[in-house]
Amino acid sequence: MKRTWREIRSNVLKRFVPRADVLAAFGFGLSLVYLYFRLGTAAPSSLEDWISSDTLYPVNVTTDLVRDGFPLSGWQFAIAPFWFPDVFLTGVFWVVTRNPIEATLATGFLQLVFLVGVMALIRSTIRAGDKALQNVMVLAVAVIITLFEATHLGLYYPDLYRFFQPQSHVGSLILSLAALGLGMVCVRHSIEARTAPAAIMAVYVILCVLGGMSNVLFFVQMLIPFTLMAGLLGMVGVIPLRDTRGTILAGWPAAISGAVLNRALFHATPVAAQSKISLASMRTALDVFAQGAEDKLVSFEGLHVLAVAWSVACLIPIAITVRRVVLGSSPKLSVEMRMLSLFCGFSLLSAIASAGAIIVGGSNTLTVFRNYEWGAHYLQSVFYVPLFGLPVVLSLAVMHRASPRLARRLALFLSLPALFLPALFLVRTPRPRVPIVNYRPPLVKYLDSQAALRGWRYGIGGYWQARTTTLLSTQNLRVYPVDNSLHPRLWVSNEYWYTEQVGDRRKAPPIDFVILDGRAFKLSREDAVRVLGEPAEELRFEGIRILSYAGVVGIPSMASLASDAGEDEPLHDFREQIAGPIKPLRVAAGGTTQLPVTITDVSSERWVSRGKYPVSLSYRWLKEGKDAGLEGLRTLLPIPLNPGQAEGVEARVAAPRDAGTFVLRFSLVQDGVAWFVFRGAKPLDIPVRVEPMGQAGGRPLR
Repeated sequence: MKRTWREIRSNVLKRFVPRADVLAAFGFGLSLVYLYFRLGTAAPSSLEDWISSDTLYPVNVTTDLVRDGFPLSGWQFAIAPFWFPDVFLTGVFWVVTRNPIEATLATGFLQLVFLVGVMALIRSTIRAGDKALQNVMVLAVAVIITLFEATHLGLYYPDLYRFFQPQSHVGSLILSLAALGLGMVCVRHSIEARTAPAAIMAVYVILCVLGGMSNVLFFVQMLIPFTLMAGLLGMVGVIPLRDTRGTILAGWPAAISGAVLNRALFHATPVAAQSKISLASMRTALDVFAQGAEDKLVSFEGLHVLAVAWSVACLIPIAITVRRVVLGSSPKLSVEMRMLSLFCGFSLLSAIASAGAIIVGGSNTLTVFRNYEWGAHYLQSVFYVPLFGLPVVLSLAVMHRASPRLARRLALFLSLPALFLPALFLVRTPRPRVPIVNYRPPLVKYLDSQAALRGWRYGIGGYWQARTTTLLSTQNLRVYPVDNSLHPRLWVSNEYWYTEQVGDRRKAPPIDFVILDGRAFKLSREDAVRVLGEPAEELRFEGIRILSYAGVVGIPSMASLASDAGEDEPLHDFREQIAGPIKPLRVAAGGTTQLPVTITDVSSERWVSRGKYPVSLSYRWLKEGKDAGLEGLRTLLPIPLNPGQAEGVEARVAAPRDAGTFVLRFSLVQDGVAWFVFRGAKPLDIPVRVEPMGQAGGRPLR
C-alpha cells in the first residue's frame, strides 16, 4: 500500500522531533571540541586569561597535597576558596590525568554542561511547556556561547570565557542554582501534599553546606533571595509559608555550618580584606556601578540588554500570578504558575542582592580600582542567569500560543543549526600541532631551557608567573610568589613552600633565580640585591629580567621574618599621614625617579617593614579617576615607626609605559592584609604628566 507524502512526513517528524534535544546536545558537544581545538591553535597572548595563576589555583591545591606532600594547614585561602565544584572536580581530574591543564579545562568545560543540567532540573520542577523545546533552546544558547568564545579568544569583555574556567564564580552559581532546583522540588512536593523524598532533601542540605564552605556569595545568590521570595509569595497567598518553611529552615543552618567549617578547618582571608562597609565606600561604589551600567546600556551592550529583558520577562508571570490571587478573578492557581513565579522572583532578587552586595560591601573593584567591568565578574546572577532563563520563559510563551505539534517542529528547526554550525566550524578548523593540554607559556619554556643549563630548581617571582611555572615546568622548577619587598606572598599559597624543600623538609629551598618583571606585579632589582646580594648574571627574555644566583642563598624562613611576635599580626588601625611635593611632575614613560616623602604614624599601632605582614610605602596610578591597575614599587620603612613618630624616605617610583595624564597616589600597604587607602586612610595624590621617552627627564614641572 502506497503511503502519501503527508504520512511519510508525519512518520519522519514522529521519529526525529522527540530527539531534537539529543541533536542539540550532540551539537553542544561538537562546539566544545571546536573550542578545545581553537585553544590549541591560539597565540600565547590569547591564553593569558585561560591558563594563569588564577585558573590553575584549584589544581595547585591538589598537587600540593597529593604530589608534593605539603599540608593544607599552610595554605592561606581567599575569601571564596571554591571548594566545590572547582577544587574538588579539578583534583579528581588531576588524579586521573596528572596533567594540570587537562584537569583545569575538563572542570571548566563541565561547568557549562552543569549549567544546562541545573536549568533542566529547574524546568522539570516547573513542569510547564514543551520539554524538548525548552531543552533545545537552552542547549542552543550553550552552543552560541561556546562558538562565540572559540572565535573571540583573548577578548576581555564580555567575559564569557569565565563559563569555561574554574575559580571564576561560575561554579558557585551552579551550586546556587542546583540548590534552588532541589529546594523547588521540595516545595512542589509540599504544595501537592506529598512528602519530599529524604534523598532529595539530604542532597539539598549537602549542597547548602558545600555552598557555605565554598563562597560567601552563596548566601547572597541563593539563600537570601529564596527566603525573601518565599516570604513575599506567602504574604500574598501564592505559596503558603508552610510549604516553603521546611526547605528554608533546612538550608540556612546547613550553609552557616559550611561557612563555620571553612573558617575552622582552613586559613581563610576575612571579607574585610577586599571590601569596606562605610557610607563613603557605598557612595563611591554606587557611583562607579551606576555610571558603568549606564554606559553599557546606552551602548546597547548585549549582556546588559539581556539582563533588562530578563527582568521584564520575570515581572510578567509574577504580576499575572499576584493579580489572579489578589483579585480572585480566576480559577485555582496552577502549581506550575506558582513554581514559575518562585523561580522568576528568585532570579530578580538574586540579581538585586548580588549587585547590592558589592555596593554595600564597598568592593575594592568599585571603590579602589573603580572598574565596573572587573566588578561585574561577581554578578553572575545578573548577567549569566538571563542567558539560560530567557529561553525557558520564552518557550512557555510559545506554548501559550502554539500547539504541541508546532512546538515539536520548532524544536527540530532550532536543533538543526545547533548541530550543523558547530560541525561546520569544526570541519574547517585545523588540528593543533601541540594539544592545548601540553601547552607551556613562552616564559616557562625559557626558564626550563635555562634550568637545564644552570641547574636551577627554585626561584621567586610575581604572583602571575609563580604558579604557572611550578605547575607547567618540565624541569620540575618551583617558583614561589613574593611581594614587592621579597616577602612571601601569602595569598592562595602555602607558607611551607618557603621553609621546606620538596623531598627534604629539613632544609629551606635555595633561590636559584628571581623573575623581576611580570604581568602586573614587578619586583625591584634593588630590593633583590639588598636581600640576596648581587646576582651571578642578569638574563632577559621578551623584556622580562631574570636574576641568576648560584643557589646558595635561601629564602628567609617564616620564623626569621616574624622575629617579633607583635609584628606577626594584621593591623587594625589604618590611619596614615603622608606629606610630600604636591606640584605637578613630569616623567618619561617607563622611566624611574625618586621623591622625598615624609611618613607619620598617626595610628595607634607600630609599623615595621618585616615579619609576616610587613608595612611599606607604595603607590598606584590613576587615570581619569580610575585605577589603572598598575601596582607600584615598595619602599621599606628605614626604621620601625611608633605611634606619633615621623620619618622621611626616598620613594622609588616607576612611571607607566604609556604616555598621558595620571595621578600618582601614595599610600602605605601591609602585605597580605590591605592597602591603607582601601581602609579609609587619606592618601597623598600628586598630578603627573607621563611623556614619551626622550621628552621628559623626570623633573618637576616649573
